[in-house]
Parts: sequence; C-alpha cells; structure tokens
Amino acid sequence: MTMIGAAIFAGAAQKLTSLPILGAVTAMGVLLLLLSVMGFVGAAKHNQVCLFFYMVLICLMFMIQFSISIAALALDNAQQKTILESGWEASSKTTKKQIEKMFNCCGFDAKNLTVFYETHPQCSSRLPCYYYLQDSISRALKIAGGVGLAFSFTLFIGVYLSHRFRNMKDSTDLDDNFF
Repeated sequence: MTMIGAAIFAGAAQKLTSLPILGAVTAMGVLLLLLSVMGFVGAAKHNQVCLFFYMVLICLMFMIQFSISIAALALDNAQQKTILESGWEASSKTTKKQIEKMFNCCGFDAKNLTVFYETHPQCSSRLPCYYYLQDSISRALKIAGGVGLAFSFTLFIGVYLSHRFRNMKDSTDLDDNFF
C-alpha cells in the first residue's frame, strides 16, 4: 500500500513526471499487495499449494531484490557516469530542460555542452549537469541499495516462516519454538 500511495503522491505533486515509471511503481505495489494477500489466505486456510507458490515467489523476489541491491551498492563513479550519460542521451529535450533549470547547469559534461534551456545564461560561468547529478545519483544508489538489502532479508525471513508453517502437522498448535 505504501508503494501505491507513494506513486500516487509523486504523480500528484509533480515530483515524478515520467508516466512509465509511475505506472511501474504502481503496478509493483499492486503485485506486492496481491502476493501478500495470497500468503495471508494460504496461512489462514493452511492451503499447502498456496503457501508453496507464495514461498517460491517470495524466494524469487528475495534473489532479485538482493542482486539489485548489491549491484546498486557496487557501482563506482565511472559506471555511474556511463549510466547517467546514456540516460541523458536517451532523454527528451523537455527532460533536459527541466534538469538544466532545476540544477542551474549547462549540458551534460564538458564534452557535451548542448544547452536545451533557452533562457539559460551563458554557460561560461555554469558547471555541466553531470557534477550536480553525480552527487544525487551516488547518494540515491547508496540509500536505495542499503534499504533494498535490509528489506531483502525480511523477505528471506518470510520464506523461512512460510516454510515452517507449511510443514506443520497442526496449524492450531503453535508452540513457543515456532519462531
């Protein structure tokens, strides 16, 4: 529910202007909500098949989230620059204008000083946008990687608990040693 709410808020507050990204975040929130409902129903009804598929899907999500988090934490500055440069080249003129206006910068780097913000002052006194974007992206990758790594272990705990609950003979007889 948090992901769905965050996506709706970001779209309403004009913080996130890309509709495909907004749609992907909303779709992922809905998918996670359906997956959690499936796990809840499987545990409440003690349905072996539902708990098995829940366990498999959570295990896949753990592996994907763990891998992406490690990759986000492992990117060095040269790799970040390559990713930023390809993103800059693929983005539209409107997006480039928004970035130049937001950070008060000119072009991507010293090699590529194409200015898209028409009312922008001369670029001789402005730094390229890469210098501003580098700090933001580096910090965002470290935060996202750390948070993703922490939450990936909660998924692993979910796999462990669903496996333990699935293999119980009598689900009403929970003892203190279950966890």
